[in-house]
Amino acid sequence: MNIKNSLTAYRITQITAALTERAQTVDDIALEIGLCRAHLARYLAELHAAGAIYIASWAVRQQGRATRLPVYRLGARPDAQRPANLTQRERQAAHKARIYADPERHDRYKALGRARKLRVKRDPLVVAMFGAAGGAHA
Repeated sequence: MNIKNSLTAYRITQITAALTERAQTVDDIALEIGLCRAHLARYLAELHAAGAIYIASWAVRQQGRATRLPVYRLGARPDAQRPANLTQRERQAAHKARIYADPERHDRYKALGRARKLRVKRDPLVVAMFGAAGGAHA
């Protein structure tokens, strides 16, 4: 790896120090050393290409969409194989399982379904004055 200035050397030292303790994701390292994820991902890609770190396993990001994140570890071993993406049916089944597991969320889900089926009733006074909805305009 080509280190051009002292700041890069310092950041690489911080990253390797964080990875000597335990295997970590980009998010974990970013919180620990105070560097944004984008810059850190660039450093990790360079360290990975140089063979200084390897992907020990894959973790699932809990916020937002369940993205798979590599868990990096210091050393020169072969990378762990990335797990296959879930199919649409598997994602829907997991979503339904989460809804059914939480009674409050399940009640809200059922209420939204009932609300979608309701038809809007027009006020009788408005019907008397202006006629039924969707009628022909003269």
